[in-house]
Amino acid sequence: MSTTAVMGVDWKELTARTTEHLESVVDLPFSALLLIARELRTKVAEAADANVNPAYEARQSLSRMDLVSTIEHVAGHIDLSALESAVVDGVCEPFETGMPPSVDDSYYEGVATQPWHVAAGLVVPRPQIMAEVVLGLQERSAVVLTGPSGVGKSAILWMVPAALPGVLWYRIHRVSESDVPALIRLARAYSVSADTPVGFLVDAAGRGDFRGWARLRTDAAAVPGLLLAGAARIEDVAELGD
Repeated sequence: MSTTAVMGVDWKELTARTTEHLESVVDLPFSALLLIARELRTKVAEAADANVNPAYEARQSLSRMDLVSTIEHVAGHIDLSALESAVVDGVCEPFETGMPPSVDDSYYEGVATQPWHVAAGLVVPRPQIMAEVVLGLQERSAVVLTGPSGVGKSAILWMVPAALPGVLWYRIHRVSESDVPALIRLARAYSVSADTPVGFLVDAAGRGDFRGWARLRTDAAAVPGLLLAGAARIEDVAELGD
């Protein structure tokens, strides 16, 4: 080939386009489409890894039938109850930066940071802190961002998914002890593992039922590949447990 074209695509666009195509093939809720898309991505990555060094004759490829077979296999074994229970009950939702109808400089007047503020470019990058967060998640699987109100804990929390795009992130709206089993089931339904990690983002982790985070942290520690990132006021940290 005299010319090679290299095209780039980010994780958000890749996921959106994949689920859009899957929606025309299988009649399943969005959470299930995410699971299938995740498995397809894994298959592609495995084939790419296998083709690093082998001879041309030994190369691996994915045919259309291979992809269809994977879709049908995953779709046939999905536990919809486990995937949807926590979402339907309002415990969590798939993380999306999204965009509100309008975003302006009023953010700097003291508005609580939301994911769309990150998407709009209103949040100042904190590369050193983010590097420490990523390292903490890789080494201990859980990180709590703490400090006084207004210091930027939530802003950093909402930037974590961009730093770890290979993780399937969920935004947690509440964490009571009774919610934890549904969250663990959700992660397991996505076949969470060190190779296919799932992450939970918990803003204001120290508010409400203080025992919820401690229970989630304990149960999640027994699940390889399940990551927890939380933000809490410094006065609430002692209530979160170890």
